[in-house]
Amino acid sequence: MKAPGMNVVYTIKDGKKFRTSYHYEPLGIKSCFVSFKNHICYRINKLVVMKKNIHLIVLLLLPFFLFAQEKPTLTPDDYGQWESFSTRRISPDGQWLAYVVRRVDKKNELRVRNLQTDSLKVIKYGTNPQFSDDSQWLTYRVTPSEEEKKSKDNKQELVKLESWDIQSFDKITTAQFDDSGNFLALKSKNEAKAKGSNVQVLDLNKGTQLSFGNVKTFSWAEKMPLIAMIMETADDAGNGLQLFNPQSGVLKTLDASKSKYSQLSWHDEKASLAVIKTMKEEDSPYSDKQHIVLSWTGLDGGQASMKTFDPTKNKNFPATARVSEYKKPLWAANGDALYLDLQPRLEKEKKDTSKAKKKEKISDVQVWHAKDVLIFPQQRSRYSRDSKRGLLAQWNLDNDHFMQIGQDAMQNIQILKNDQYVLEGDNQPYPYGRKFGRYYEDRYLTDLKSGERKKVIEKVRYNFGASPGGNYLLYFKGKDYWVYDIKKGTHTNITKDVNSNFANEAYDYPVKQYPPYFSAGWEKEDKSVLVYDEFDIWKITPDGKKATKLTNGAKDEIIYRYLRIDPEAKSIDLDKPVYCRMSGKKTKKTGYARIEPKGQVKELIYNSQRITGLMKAKSADTYVYMTQDFSTSPNLYATNANFDNPEKRTKLNHFQEKYAWGKAELVDYKSTTGRDLQGALFYPANYDPMKKYPMVVYTYEIVSNWVNRYFVPSEQSLYNFTTFTSEGYFVLAPDIVYEAREPGQSALASVEAAVKKVSEKGLIDPSKVGLVGHSWGGYQATYLPTQTDIFAASVAGAPITNFLSFMGAIHWNPGIPEVDHWETGQARMDVPYWEDLEAYLRNSPAASVHELKTPMLMAFGDSDGVVDWHQGVEFYNFARRAGNEDFVMLVYPGEDHGIAGEEHRKDYNQRIREWFNHYLKGQAAKDWIKEGVSFDKRERTLKKIKP
Repeated sequence: MKAPGMNVVYTIKDGKKFRTSYHYEPLGIKSCFVSFKNHICYRINKLVVMKKNIHLIVLLLLPFFLFAQEKPTLTPDDYGQWESFSTRRISPDGQWLAYVVRRVDKKNELRVRNLQTDSLKVIKYGTNPQFSDDSQWLTYRVTPSEEEKKSKDNKQELVKLESWDIQSFDKITTAQFDDSGNFLALKSKNEAKAKGSNVQVLDLNKGTQLSFGNVKTFSWAEKMPLIAMIMETADDAGNGLQLFNPQSGVLKTLDASKSKYSQLSWHDEKASLAVIKTMKEEDSPYSDKQHIVLSWTGLDGGQASMKTFDPTKNKNFPATARVSEYKKPLWAANGDALYLDLQPRLEKEKKDTSKAKKKEKISDVQVWHAKDVLIFPQQRSRYSRDSKRGLLAQWNLDNDHFMQIGQDAMQNIQILKNDQYVLEGDNQPYPYGRKFGRYYEDRYLTDLKSGERKKVIEKVRYNFGASPGGNYLLYFKGKDYWVYDIKKGTHTNITKDVNSNFANEAYDYPVKQYPPYFSAGWEKEDKSVLVYDEFDIWKITPDGKKATKLTNGAKDEIIYRYLRIDPEAKSIDLDKPVYCRMSGKKTKKTGYARIEPKGQVKELIYNSQRITGLMKAKSADTYVYMTQDFSTSPNLYATNANFDNPEKRTKLNHFQEKYAWGKAELVDYKSTTGRDLQGALFYPANYDPMKKYPMVVYTYEIVSNWVNRYFVPSEQSLYNFTTFTSEGYFVLAPDIVYEAREPGQSALASVEAAVKKVSEKGLIDPSKVGLVGHSWGGYQATYLPTQTDIFAASVAGAPITNFLSFMGAIHWNPGIPEVDHWETGQARMDVPYWEDLEAYLRNSPAASVHELKTPMLMAFGDSDGVVDWHQGVEFYNFARRAGNEDFVMLVYPGEDHGIAGEEHRKDYNQRIREWFNHYLKGQAAKDWIKEGVSFDKRERTLKKIKP
């Protein structure tokens, strides 16, 4: 008899069972009883066969059924209590931790824990916590419950943390502390027909408050207690801009008129303010509004200085342009200039002065031209999204000089430090790449003193912009990183002599230019740049003369990546400790390390759990991070800079111990083409080694790193691994790597081998394997059953089904054509179908639909803007014509690619469950599986037709 927790491996030979090996797993007390019970049941089975005394059987069974009752598995009725983290905040002094907990049943909570006393406060339906900078106060919003949403508004609560005294404010939409933490501004919900609303400014130390009416918007100054407010009244008579100093109690009117004001903008360091103001134009030929810019400096002193930019009076301002109100002015670092956005003016429509009685109706035809770089739907989508973008310009406050800088509103632009240069991209010379997924661009520098614009980088795919100090540009070309020295005007290959590979040659997309492993950023003062190879972080000087490997991950295949702890840091200070993420390429371990100023790498935490979300208190050495794995709920741990004795500070899903749960492990295998791959295997709850289980295979691309991911059970979560394992299924998530022009065959080579590997373990019934996937995974769930008979059932959500028609389809949400990314993106087809028709047919599900023998459930939203739902319609018709009577398509009205409606998600999850229960567990088929649902029956069910 084997020990509790010991798994015995048997070999069957000539009909006899031989024990060949043992594998020990530590078990808890109850698990030991379960293990004994399983063993005794096996022995009893043999006794029954041998017709031994039944009394002996009862005596053997009784203690184990008394003490080793299996825990119940989850059902949908249990899901509502399950919790997950949302917003997380640490107080600046590191004493308080606030976190929002979302429940499946939507009974959410804000929990606030004192990290010194471990006391806990719970606020039902609390959200959006904010600590004051002095860590004395906390404010948060309280939302109505689901039942109260129609009758109640949000309210804002303010808490004095030391005493937990609470003040409550109704109908608040915006709450914001000033930088000192001594004052809080609260903006109320607008009353009906009102343009502005009330703003209350609270002095938290004195316990006083002042209210201001008709406030459209407000903004606190940086690093000083000044609040600017745009006022707007119903008749515009009280419009203006006001400034309030809550320390002195002084209120100033900076400007007043019937104009509209917008886009308050404070300087980061100074008491300087700018605002956009509409200007009155008599008999303007334009339908839009021109704007002037108002600026003030010295608002923290006795004498402030105001300056105005009037575009109609500046000779350098383009006559057909206007100052845009859609983007706030941006202050130059030294405060002597403002950057503005320009937009072209829109002419008014000319009035028809003809005496015709009736206007001729004009056709609204769309003209799609083959020369279009952006096709018509893409233009329409970008117009609605980017119509507010403008051209960058600079106004100098000292000499009133104006200069247009930007050349194309659609290009990326960057203002370099010290405001000497502006960097702008230009992809216009490469229309072919823009059309068909082979993107390149040039880079230009504009000298803000001379106005000279110079091309400095040509035809590069991977640009990283300027260094924080404004001295260098970093880009990647070929297999190397290059640096452009702005002052010298020289280009240097900084990695050519470094003994490492900085191009990601494992990138399995058919591209001529491999991407880099990317950059961590620049060291302070631009002394060096930090870049990655596959495993490590390298520090390289801008001249390429010195390269230092900061980590040593390659030895153990541990990937190190820089972690920015300070969200305001613009560069990396290697004179201080630098934190890094650690992740094992094959082990899937995760954790954190620290690079010390002298160069040593100190491992802080590294284990087989998924460790993420490291946060640091702003003014203290308090660190908080999250851990989880498949069977262990996410929770937060607090520790110090050295990670000494981390303490668990949350208890999410503490009730999980009442339920049976599965476990997860990695599976190593070789694809049928010889590639070393991994998969994540999830065991069913209450796993019994004496049974053979059905299995669901989930496919996408690289998914083995999900092995340590916790899945909150929910009927709103599609293809949920926890719900599958709770219902008695193994779940396998195998990695898939791709060859160019062979996405389907590559998936087949990976998935078949993974299923075979698990089957060889003796865990599953190989005749009861299901397949599921969505979008690209849905394609695999459609394609694979046309190529192999290893699946007893398949579920395909929003799949690509026809490679010939889909290549010519449109990705409707952004309006882009599939050929924009079809050849070099996820499909990896490399060439159009007329250059390799056989490859297209070989990998297209529709081309082999007549080979489909596996029962298949397909689902689409009829408003899918990613994969046109007619892909489902085509496959449905092809399957019917091929004589397949085990194909069912679900169509969810109004749904996009993800199926978002709660009632639809619940329905889809239920039908997936019923589909697999029938085909993988042998349960009786529901009527909709056997016969479908007629239009009449559906309408009656929805109560649209009276019986």
